[in-house]
Amino acid sequence: MKPLKELLQRIQSQPFFNNPLYLRYKHLTIPIFVLVTAILISALVTVPQFFKLFETFNKIDELSGQKSFFQQKKATLQSVDVELFRKNLDTALIALPTDKDIPGVTGELLVALSGSGMTLEGITFSGGADESAKGGVSEYTLRLDISGSDENLKSFMERVKLSPRIVKLVSVEANKSKSGNFSASVSLVTLYQRLPESIGTVEEKVPDITNDDLQTLADIRVKADALPQTSSVGGGATPTGGKLNPFAP
Repeated sequence: MKPLKELLQRIQSQPFFNNPLYLRYKHLTIPIFVLVTAILISALVTVPQFFKLFETFNKIDELSGQKSFFQQKKATLQSVDVELFRKNLDTALIALPTDKDIPGVTGELLVALSGSGMTLEGITFSGGADESAKGGVSEYTLRLDISGSDENLKSFMERVKLSPRIVKLVSVEANKSKSGNFSASVSLVTLYQRLPESIGTVEEKVPDITNDDLQTLADIRVKADALPQTSSVGGGATPTGGKLNPFAP
């Protein structure tokens, strides 16, 4: 205790503590000092902790929202009919396969050609746009040299529209002979696209299949089932029907 008393005496002996102004208001000095100290403590300690508390509440709300999202996503994924999903995927791959499938699309065009009464004189293939130019979708061109009447040509065009494969008419160059028959060169573009290597992140929503999507899939299936010849293709999520084999007897 003696060192403490000596320290107090030394402090009190300082000129400031013997100042008449201090001696006059010394009863207010200590409360003011305590108040200023309390304000400093609040500013430097309490206020930052108060703001940190708000951040904690916001983080809790954010995590609660993520939990609700993942629970909903889990319920959606558990409700998916795997067999129906596979069937829809296989149907979509009939229209837009993962490879060129030249025999398949050629077979569909030959069936359309045969049903229309046109005669095939020749067929050529040529490459198309680069994959990177169209978001991974590739294309190639088929050029059919055919002959027949104008009615046969119209019938062929109508039958091509019924193909389940995505086929786009690019050009038709036709010549009519004196006998009334046509010789034509028909250029058609068909598309294919590789399956994505990733299916998104866990933060993304599960894609919804709309009624328009279902109607499109149904139209593709109807067109594929209407084809006269099909060959099964194995190997997981690949078309199981609708790919014609033009070399079948």
